Order: sequence, then C-alpha cells, then structure tokens
Amino acid sequence: MSNFSKEIFTNFFGFVRCRVTTPDNILKPILPFKHQGKTIFPTGSWTATYFSEELKEALNFGYKIEFFEGYEFDTYPIFNSYVHDFYLEKKESTGAKKFIAKLHLNSLYGIMGRRQELIRTVNVRKHELYKYAITSIIHSIISITDDIYVLLISDNINSAIVNQLNIRLNSDFKSFQSPILSNVAIASAVTAYARIHMIPFKLNTDCYYTDTDSIFTKTKLKPEQIGNDLGLMKDELDGKFVKEAYFLEDKKIYAYDVNSLYPSVMRDNDFPIGNPAQVDFNSFYLNDNEESNKLFGHFYCEITAPEDLKYPILQIHYKGENGIRTISPLGKFSGWFFSEELKNSLKFGYKIKVLRGYQFFRGNIFQWLG
Repeated sequence: MSNFSKEIFTNFFGFVRCRVTTPDNILKPILPFKHQGKTIFPTGSWTATYFSEELKEALNFGYKIEFFEGYEFDTYPIFNSYVHDFYLEKKESTGAKKFIAKLHLNSLYGIMGRRQELIRTVNVRKHELYKYAITSIIHSIISITDDIYVLLISDNINSAIVNQLNIRLNSDFKSFQSPILSNVAIASAVTAYARIHMIPFKLNTDCYYTDTDSIFTKTKLKPEQIGNDLGLMKDELDGKFVKEAYFLEDKKIYAYDVNSLYPSVMRDNDFPIGNPAQVDFNSFYLNDNEESNKLFGHFYCEITAPEDLKYPILQIHYKGENGIRTISPLGKFSGWFFSEELKNSLKFGYKIKVLRGYQFFRGNIFQWLG
C-alpha cells in the first residue's frame, strides 16, 4: 500500500516505511533504530520500517511521522488459547512439566523469527565427497574415520544467489529446500508490543535503569502492577529495596542470563549418534592433535588440574554427609566426561589421561531448532 494519509493510518494494521522526527524536547525517546549493528533510541529524523501500533503510540508523545508505503495485515488473537493453556500448566506444575510449559511459552516468539537459511549435517563416505563438493556450498569437512566424513552444508539459500554462483563459476550448486515455519511479521509485532508495554515504566521520571522487561525505579509501583500473573511486574527484591546503587556511564557493569542456553547449544553443536564402539586405552594422554581430535563420545579419565587454576571448570559428583553434590575440584580426580568438554579443558592447562570409553559418530541432530 502506498499514498498513505494520517486518516488511512488510523485504521491501518501492519508495517510502515516512514520518516520519523522526534519532538525537540523529548527526554526519553521510545522508538528504536538499528545503527551499525546496535539498537539505539535516537533523536532527530530518520527513515525506517515500524509496526503500526508502535507508531500510533509514538504519535501520542509528539512524534511526527511521514508515511511512504506499507504492508497491511488482517488481525486475529492467534495466541490466546496457546498462551493461556501453557501458562496454567507452568503455574500449576512442577519439575519437568513446568520446565516444558515454560519452554513452550518462551520459545514461541523465537520460532516465529527464525532465519530461513540452515546448516545441514550429512555423513558421507570418501568416494561421495566429490559429488557434494561440486553441487553444495560446504562450510566444513570433518574426518571421522579414513572413509567416513561429516559435511556441514548450507541449505535454504536464496535461489538468486545460487543462480549467480552457478553462472559465475560455471558450477552446478544446489540448495536443498527445507520448509521453515516462521513469520517475521509476527516476531516483529511481538517485540513492538513488548516495547509499548514498557513505555509507561521507562517514562517514569524516577526510572534509573531499564532493559527489555525490567526497571530500577525510586518510585514504588502500585500493588495492581505487581504480581505473578502474565504482564505484571515481579518484585525481585520481595518487598525490600536497594539502599545504594551505582549506574556508571564510562565503565559499565553487566549482568547476563543466557537466553535458552540448552536449546542454543543443541542447535549449534554436534551430538553422539549411532551405535557406540567400546574402546580401551593404554596410557593415552589427550592433546591438541589430530589423534585426540578424532575422539567423540564419553570417556573415563584421570584428571589433573593445573596448580595455579583459580576457577576450575570440570565437574564431578561428590558424595558427602549432605548427599550427592556437583563440585568443580582441584588436584587429581577421575570420572566420566564428554570428549568436547575434555578438549576444551586442555586450553586451561588440565592434564587428561584417557583410560576407556565409548566412541560415537557425530551429527547435528537438533538443527531444526535454528
């Protein structure tokens, strides 16, 4: 849709490319803008694409908007029953059921914003390598045995890019097409609605700090704004307050929580597949060499931590008076470990004697999480 007018925009629902101008006296801008890979909240004028409902909110704060063109959508509350059912499940359950319900709630938005490009993992034999080399865009080739290799191949590549490669290189590259269920319009609308929800808190004159879903404020929130239900603020201090805090400008102190750590490592790494082969070693010390890098699986080892290690990274289970606990010890110890964690510990000076274990093939079996 083009030839916008303010009257048309009142009933418009979708995404608009427009020129935005902030009011001269604005103290806390509310519209974000992507600049050099970072999200900023600028003042002045710029051109970008925004969700209509966020622009309507900006008009209430004095923003001036010159409309160029847009995409109009129908509307429907498509997530009401989904969110309601899984939220009740999370609220009333414990253990694994609660975790799964929480995962369904938190991952839905991310699913809608997934990239179309994929990395496909293929196990091939040596004589098949040439066929893949002349028809596929290969990221890496991993040798498992003298005859078996793992290929990481780009899929769902834009057909125009593949065609240009074939023309320029006189090649026959192909891009395997695997349907990815995503909807960038829905994902963008979710983030916009979330920013709209946070505007009243951010514009509070006593708000010292804010991020996506939290605030530090001098003013105590109203009781009806606090609770455990969806959309309410959670009092992280449980009625207490911060007596003294420092929000530094030049030197920043960051606190991070990895977003969906387990799903992200499942998506990005290879995992043991196939039937394991039992192996025994005679004083085999793990090193950063080709022989050690071929190990993939679970192995029983004798470990020696470096003497000057401040922060141990390898963990074992320890049975004490208070039951079994997970500790990260110093000194010498033994136990079962995953090969990739052992290889990583070499960087920190650990000495590892591998005694026995189970060798697996490897594959990226969770790439569909991408």
